[in-house]
Amino acid sequence: MTRHLLLQSYMSRCISRFMTDNQGPARKQAYDAKWRKENKARTQEYFRDWYKANKERRSASERKRKYGLTAEQWAAVFDAQGGRCAICLRDTPGSKRGWNGDHCHTMGVFRGILCRQCNHGLGNFQDNIDNLRRATAYLERHIFA
Repeated sequence: MTRHLLLQSYMSRCISRFMTDNQGPARKQAYDAKWRKENKARTQEYFRDWYKANKERRSASERKRKYGLTAEQWAAVFDAQGGRCAICLRDTPGSKRGWNGDHCHTMGVFRGILCRQCNHGLGNFQDNIDNLRRATAYLERHIFA
């Protein structure tokens, strides 16, 4: 048996034992935390492998948590943008982690999908339109054609 199957089998037995003998979720949670602490390397290996095998599932879950968007809604927004960054129109995300969801940090509202550079750029300007206008004017004054 591989280590992953052993770990899954062990965890299944633990869940069954704790949930059926009326110890309840709190005790199981405490036991799991202790087990993970004592078996840190095994736990890390298991989750590292799981993350690699479930990249898209993880991304979809993170988008749902952060922006409230399902995978279908994300795809619809991206298609509406022409499969490109909403600002620079680049068709590559500029990062191994993929496209970035842009959102208002004050209101938490999702605005669109950006490449890494544009998303960081907006963040560096603190989503402040006046700062962006001054930066544009600065560049226009200092571009040597």
